[in-house]
Amino acid sequence: MLKPPVVLCSLLSCSQPAAGSGIAPAFVDLPANLSRLSRLLLPLRTARGMFLSRRTKTLACSVSLPSMRCGRRATGRATMGLLSSSFGRRRMLSSSMAQGEVRLAIFSHQSYMNACQVAPIREAFPETKAVPVRLTPETAALAADCNAVCAFVNDDLGAATIDALADLGVGCVAMRCAGFDRVDLPRADARGVVVLRVPAYSPYAVAEHSVALLLGLNRQLIKSAERVRVGNYALSGLVGFDMYGKTVGIVGTGKIGRCAAAIYKGMGCRVLAFDVKQSPEAVGMGLEYVPLPTLLRESQVVSLHCPLAEATYHLVNADTLALMRRDAVLINVSRGGLVDTAALLDALDNRRIAAVGLDVY
Repeated sequence: MLKPPVVLCSLLSCSQPAAGSGIAPAFVDLPANLSRLSRLLLPLRTARGMFLSRRTKTLACSVSLPSMRCGRRATGRATMGLLSSSFGRRRMLSSSMAQGEVRLAIFSHQSYMNACQVAPIREAFPETKAVPVRLTPETAALAADCNAVCAFVNDDLGAATIDALADLGVGCVAMRCAGFDRVDLPRADARGVVVLRVPAYSPYAVAEHSVALLLGLNRQLIKSAERVRVGNYALSGLVGFDMYGKTVGIVGTGKIGRCAAAIYKGMGCRVLAFDVKQSPEAVGMGLEYVPLPTLLRESQVVSLHCPLAEATYHLVNADTLALMRRDAVLINVSRGGLVDTAALLDALDNRRIAAVGLDVY
């Protein structure tokens, strides 16, 4: 399994929202102009994965671009980070992309994307097609007439897919997500395929969703809605617990983890934190860093906000679940591979933990 690179070179960033504007950071859609990227940031030379911009003669270049959110313009901050270092001696993008002729295939397309993502992308790049299937070695052929692909979290970008894309002349893979654990970066580097991701976009949305999962479980919202639908208004079995004064454990104190911690602090919770590297911002917020076993033993809520890597694969397993309280709730909105599913089901069946809220698998 790939380890994330230590340093990512930021290529694109949007302007910061005005103070007090009430506008949350938004996902920068991938018109985040690949054509501008190819023209402005063609590298002058490469050395050990460090990139020199022809325009600025510096190692990173930023351009101000509009961000799109649900069909309307919003000012947001997002970054497109460069993951593969394979241009210079090989190629950055195909020559047609360097001339601004981007032909993009958007894999894993869903209808909800039409207004807020596909439309603005097509406005920038008319030769964009939406492909409503996962990207795999078998479906890569659907990008035959394209020089770039846009992929999502469940697309397969292993060596076989990278080879298939490169053989078709695809020179760029743009991930419309922060995670890149499904991308074979060394293979992309070897085949001259540039890989981009969005390392930061609306951490508030993800953090709020994680808290919504918890509150839905705690207050039995799904069960109560089902009862009301059939005319049952009984309260028995629907009583939850106050969050005030409870201990919440945040595993991973990046931007999303810190946003979630801030919400729990606002509820009056004691917030414990675990990360391989302590965040000064988290310390400043009053988070208490403790070893993972301590966090699991003391927390009534454990919320996962860390990337999937070799060190975090099955971070939650039979041994770590055994450390958790019987009334504990586990929340995972990060990556499914962080949790050993078989061990989790066994813990739930045997009531070793109270509940789990997931939007990943």
